[in-house]
Amino acid sequence: MIVKLVDTSNIEISVLGQRMRAISYLGQAFVPTNLAGEIKQLITACRRDLDMGLMSMVVEEQNTFRLWASVPKEMQI
Repeated sequence: MIVKLVDTSNIEISVLGQRMRAISYLGQAFVPTNLAGEIKQLITACRRDLDMGLMSMVVEEQNTFRLWASVPKEMQI
């Protein structure tokens, strides 16, 4: 899935007691990963996550694309 950053909401979540910058999209929290740049590489990483049962998405930011990983509600405190 590819979305624009402007289509998300900025939020702050607590994961295992640590405050983190995140975004909310369709009711799900996502945190940024270190993977950014070429969209083809990011789509491959997103598909790999899905194959492992994880949810991630490619977000179009101001000057780049970045992979954001979902944070299950059970991990948010």
